[in-house]
Amino acid sequence: FVDPCTRPNTCEHQGKCSVTEDRITCDCTGTGYIGKNCHFTIYRKTCEELALLGYTQDRAYTIDIDGNGRFPPANVKCEFQSIEDSTKTIVEHNLPSQVDVRSTAESDFSFDIKYREFTAEMLQELISHSLYCSQYIKYDCYKAPLELHSATWFISSKGTTVDYIGNVTRGSCPCGMNRTCVDANLSCNCDVLAGTAGKWLSDEGYYERPDSLGITSMVFLQQKDLEDDAQGRITLGPLECVETNTQKYVVTFTTSQSYIEVPGWRKGDIAFSFRTTGEKAILLYQPPIRSNYPSFMVALTSEFRLTFNFTLNTGTIRELEVQSIRKLNNGDWQKIWIDYNDYHVRFMINTDYQMVELLPEEEFGPFEGSMFIGGATAEHLRTSSVRQGLIGCFRGLVVNGEILDIHSYMSVHLSEIIKDCKPSCQPNKCQNGARCVELWSNFECVCENKWAHLGTYCETNINNKALTFTSQGAFLKKNYFGKDEESEETVLLKSILLQNILINLRTYDTHSLILYANDHLNNFAHLYISNGTSIVYLFNAGNEIKNITVEYPGVNTGISVQIAIIRNEKSTTLHVNEYNSTLNATPILLDTYSNKPWINPEKEVLAPQRPPAPPSNYFQVNLGGFDSNDLLRFGKEDMQIKGYVGCLRGLMIGEYLVDLPSLANEANHEGSKGVLPNCQMKCDATPCKNNGTCTEDFGRQEFSCNCELTSYFGEHCADEKGADFSGESVLQREFDPVDKVNQVKVQLAFSTNDVQQHTMVLLLLQTENKNYYLLVALSSQGGLIFEEDREGSVYEVRLRPGSFANGNRHSIYYVRDNNTTTLLIDRQPVQMVPMPVLKPREDEDNSPGVTEIQLGGLNTTDSRFSGNEYKGYTGCLSNVVVSINGGPSMKPLEEYMLFTKQGSETVRATILAGVRSAQCAVFHTEPRGPEPPRNDSVDRNRSWMEDPPKRNLYKSQYSDATQEEQGAGTYIFIALCCVFVTAVIGCIYEVWRSARKDRRRRREAGIAGSPVLSSSGSQRWQSQQYTDQLAGAVKTVGFKNVTEDEKRPNGTHKSAAKEYKPLANAESKDLINDKRVHIKADEEPERKELLGVNTGIITKPPKPNPFSMEDLQEEPELEECEEEEAAEEEEEEKGDDSKEQNPDEEERHQLKGEHTDDKDFVKSAITLNGIGQRTTVKNFSADSARRFIFNLQPIYLPDDRRIFGCPLNYVGIGEYQSRNRNSVESVLSLD
Repeated sequence: FVDPCTRPNTCEHQGKCSVTEDRITCDCTGTGYIGKNCHFTIYRKTCEELALLGYTQDRAYTIDIDGNGRFPPANVKCEFQSIEDSTKTIVEHNLPSQVDVRSTAESDFSFDIKYREFTAEMLQELISHSLYCSQYIKYDCYKAPLELHSATWFISSKGTTVDYIGNVTRGSCPCGMNRTCVDANLSCNCDVLAGTAGKWLSDEGYYERPDSLGITSMVFLQQKDLEDDAQGRITLGPLECVETNTQKYVVTFTTSQSYIEVPGWRKGDIAFSFRTTGEKAILLYQPPIRSNYPSFMVALTSEFRLTFNFTLNTGTIRELEVQSIRKLNNGDWQKIWIDYNDYHVRFMINTDYQMVELLPEEEFGPFEGSMFIGGATAEHLRTSSVRQGLIGCFRGLVVNGEILDIHSYMSVHLSEIIKDCKPSCQPNKCQNGARCVELWSNFECVCENKWAHLGTYCETNINNKALTFTSQGAFLKKNYFGKDEESEETVLLKSILLQNILINLRTYDTHSLILYANDHLNNFAHLYISNGTSIVYLFNAGNEIKNITVEYPGVNTGISVQIAIIRNEKSTTLHVNEYNSTLNATPILLDTYSNKPWINPEKEVLAPQRPPAPPSNYFQVNLGGFDSNDLLRFGKEDMQIKGYVGCLRGLMIGEYLVDLPSLANEANHEGSKGVLPNCQMKCDATPCKNNGTCTEDFGRQEFSCNCELTSYFGEHCADEKGADFSGESVLQREFDPVDKVNQVKVQLAFSTNDVQQHTMVLLLLQTENKNYYLLVALSSQGGLIFEEDREGSVYEVRLRPGSFANGNRHSIYYVRDNNTTTLLIDRQPVQMVPMPVLKPREDEDNSPGVTEIQLGGLNTTDSRFSGNEYKGYTGCLSNVVVSINGGPSMKPLEEYMLFTKQGSETVRATILAGVRSAQCAVFHTEPRGPEPPRNDSVDRNRSWMEDPPKRNLYKSQYSDATQEEQGAGTYIFIALCCVFVTAVIGCIYEVWRSARKDRRRRREAGIAGSPVLSSSGSQRWQSQQYTDQLAGAVKTVGFKNVTEDEKRPNGTHKSAAKEYKPLANAESKDLINDKRVHIKADEEPERKELLGVNTGIITKPPKPNPFSMEDLQEEPELEECEEEEAAEEEEEEKGDDSKEQNPDEEERHQLKGEHTDDKDFVKSAITLNGIGQRTTVKNFSADSARRFIFNLQPIYLPDDRRIFGCPLNYVGIGEYQSRNRNSVESVLSLD
């Protein structure tokens, strides 16, 4: 049986494979991948994708550079400029800055640089899919030359040798390319001569070419001539890559009927982004080309839900629904990914995803046909569950890693689709805080306060008309009597009894009057605050009092409270901000007077004086208060109505806006002081920082900040007293022993990015009887632990790992009064749960403990905390406040730092240097949308500490081979020299032997008599006494040169001798002028003069007379000459051997041969006046016979007849005088 876990890719990405009950299971824990076989990454591929999810803080993040590929996740630093612009990915390494690399004390060495969780292959993967990358490098030198290529070079992640600084050519620096070096003749500043470089110089630049990026190794060789004070330093920056902008192709759909048809999705992953304000929309749709063929559709089906429908190869229809934690139609960009393998299909929207498992026979895709963006044709929409197209923007369609240019598929005639995404709300024309609703071809302003903000752009704010009441005795009263009731102002104000009413409050009151209006017939309208949490409106419907009450808890918090009383024919509605209440009743005015007008008088709160007789006509309005002398009753005894302190704004009766600021002077003139025009609140400038609560003092026109829940203190909630703990020191503060802890209050703030393998203790509060403790700690995974032992029952909170060791500020606020507790962590309420009680070990001694506060670690004998699980805290603590049983607040950090003298004598530190004054980090500002834990920052490792690279002794890879082969090279050289000397000696011997044979041949020829002249002979070979008589009547004949290529080795070449005949009409002077045979006549004297040749026979340049090729005769073949010569040489060699054996006999033979030769020579001593004519020579001796020359005309042959290379003795040429033997003519005509 074969173990199925051994099959390739059973569990990918180092997932742990196991077989249980005949099923294969992959454990993907800690791999960074999910799925049946650990295929799908849980991290984003690039920093750009993180930006699309709303991440904006520049820090370290975990990404997976190849998605579901083979490379593991790694930590990089992301720099976000803006969502619309490109992002930058930064990979750090372990080479510090300004590393000394060259001096007389250094030896040759190399560095192997390690990048943060990146291998060389991963660096190349990042470089390849980035838009461009760069890496900074700098070499500082003081009398230490750089000498690129020979003494300094680097190795890139691609494995290539980099022997240059910056984006320049090999062996140079940027200053060399720009001609800006210190020495213009050099390529680098640091290559200047050491004697003239008495100052620090540098060469720096940026690598940009892919083959030079990601320097992984550096080699530095030390020059032999370095001075004692020479120094060289290297600095290498991190690898920085700007990623490809996948979102550059953007379109806007302005109608639901528009769409774009593009090539279909076949296979691979797909991703895109959209933004809309509609509730339903088709995003992508690829219909089947035939029934039951694969197809898919991605549609927005609600504000928080996205649906993915697809058909598999089996015809099965599947549907995936993803519920998003973010609102999908809020006008923000939403990012979608779809990827799959053989086992799953994953559908992901932002950070939420769903996976569907495929059966063995099912296959996702491949799809066919075209794909529609933003909608589909009417024919395809008939069977679709969603029929509305997208009204909004679409961008970043990436199919199988390729960016699709959707602009190129837009139809020109479709005006409903436009390039780019230019929302109508940008810029936002809405005013007064109104929200702009994007309609993609138009916009709509939704006013923040729909009652007080009016106009298309919410540009009119009726709340600008306001009064400020600074005391309970200040109020505004308007009375109208008799004829005044007929005035326009009176009529408008009196309509308050029947018309709609708008008014805005800002106050801290609990029981106060807002407004009261009544007339002489007891008709009234009454609006007031009750209990600080309710707004009550009273009015009369005939003789009955009606009451509408709306509970609103923020009435007396100083915020803006908008009140609207809206009436219709049958009902009246009271609106208080977003709360409201409706009563099926409308005001009905009384038309007769009665001093007891109500059937339910118990509901009346303010009761004016009612005389028995009808009073004169009047109408009055009170704002913010009343005159108690005019009222019979103003509330119940325990809930009496008081004057209003705060702002009243935007009083509007029907369509009439009351000019409140103009009434302020009138109110003050009548004796009611403390009414100010307008409403200018100090708290509107948000002076309280860090979410501190601002309280307005209307009387003093001042403000105050409540910093209780901010983890800060001070006038503006911005001050803190903090300290950094090293993990080794514990701060201990003793306090008075207590029997039982019934009340406790703890406040503190902390920030750290250090995650240890153990639990770090921030605070321990413990009593000496060990019955009570309160513990605040961080778990080994960066989670928060809060425990309290309430003397017998233990409650705890353990919050999400990884969220509290991210370098941001976190706060804890805890108050307990007996069993009533309030726990706020990061200003959010948290519920504590019971847990098992931890008991001391039985073997622990019963010695009492210490009643004290411990910060930054533990120093206790309590066995519950003395194990290896708890260690010291590394990070910042600030604003620690502890109070026990209502006692004074203890501030250990302030007391230790001597910010306060009280209690300083009770504080001590185990290691003084381990606690230093510091400021902790600030609270993290949440980006748009939540950040999921799996993509959360790993900024806890932002100060990534890796040991610097070790210096490896550098040794040339050729040095050993050179030493080993040095001896063999010497022997080879000696052997070659011997061969050369032997060859030279052999050549010398061969020359000597040939010369000796030549001399012997000449001597024997001279003894035998005067030979017949060769046909190649010439009067130029003869002495001057014969040249005159030959010059006139000489006849010439040419010879053919038989090349080696013309020889026929196949035996067909004829060897029969041919007779040489003189050429007809061939004069020597004519042949000399023939360009095919001889040198030009006008050039011949000059050349002979240069060569030392006698040119006396040429008196004037001859006329050109080329000869005819038809007159040439055949000549003997070369093979015959060579065979005869070889035979003769063989005989001579035999003769030489015999002569060497018997030198005396040889000498006698020579003497005898001399007489024989003389005799033969006499017989043949005949001269020819012409060819075939013989002349007898008389009276000559043997000596004179040796000097006898035949008077024959030279024989010249054309080039095609000459056979250069036959020896002289073949044609009977004798020995000539030395001055003619070496002449140019003799050599050139040697045949």
